[in-house]
Amino acid sequence: MIVEIKHLRLVRAIADTGSLAAAGGVVNLTSSALSHQLRDLEVRLGGVLFRRLGRRMVPTSAGQKLIEHARRTLPIHEAAEREVRALAAGIQTVRVAAQGTTCYGWMIDVLRRISADRTGLEIEFVDSAVDDPRRALLEGEVDLAFVAGEEPQEGVVHHPLFTDGLVLLVDASHPLADRSEVSGGDVRADQIFLHPAVSEDTYNPSVVRISHPRLARQTMSDASLALVKAGMATALVPRWLGEREAAARGLVAIRWASANPRRTLHWFGAMRQGEESEPGQLELLGLLMAGIRGFAEPGASAEAAA
Repeated sequence: MIVEIKHLRLVRAIADTGSLAAAGGVVNLTSSALSHQLRDLEVRLGGVLFRRLGRRMVPTSAGQKLIEHARRTLPIHEAAEREVRALAAGIQTVRVAAQGTTCYGWMIDVLRRISADRTGLEIEFVDSAVDDPRRALLEGEVDLAFVAGEEPQEGVVHHPLFTDGLVLLVDASHPLADRSEVSGGDVRADQIFLHPAVSEDTYNPSVVRISHPRLARQTMSDASLALVKAGMATALVPRWLGEREAAARGLVAIRWASANPRRTLHWFGAMRQGEESEPGQLELLGLLMAGIRGFAEPGASAEAAA
């Protein structure tokens, strides 16, 4: 093999730091050893990878191409190393994504139980997968995804968790803050963030597509909730997420009233087919199912989502 992992680390370090001396500190080599390694790689490849421009090392077109490959390849390799070391040490990491949210307050109780009862299980939240967790599941980016709706998809197995409704999050100073429930007609003047799991016709059951000029599909994040807290927006979100974030951030969660049956969301834990018996995923799923009473709407259950 002409290009080895050490070479990819070398070119990435030079690209990140701009000099051999600084790159040597990243890969724990002297600048002379790094220079020798770079020359050896250039001889193997038959071309120059970097040129010195003043005090900086600037990549050639060939060098830039190798840097791009290094940035794609090394994270995969490094993740594999971490996972193998963790397994050898008896630690299993479960990578998790929840559809449409980068807020994980709802996982705190589960994480506490894991830290107290199961020291060999670690949870890693993958924020980059929240827009399309099923795709991330199939592409190996996550091991367990929490999704709304059992969309038939080859290679994905859905385990029913609970059935849930919607709430509108508003700041305590909002004119609707003292209401027990609201509907689409009450919030037409507001900027409304719509959680990705919520269908647009849930907002307004009289039309198939909503024509609200200030409706935006938005991941539930610290940034979007900060705008709600500032009174600059409202957010229509699943109840199990909204009520927890409201309590933590001083917001008000108002029940969403709609005759449209699609205001009810069925939530599932999704896994790759063939991994249904993986102990880490199953244990985490079991811990979540143990807390279903706290998540689901009154009278709803995991079975109701099946």
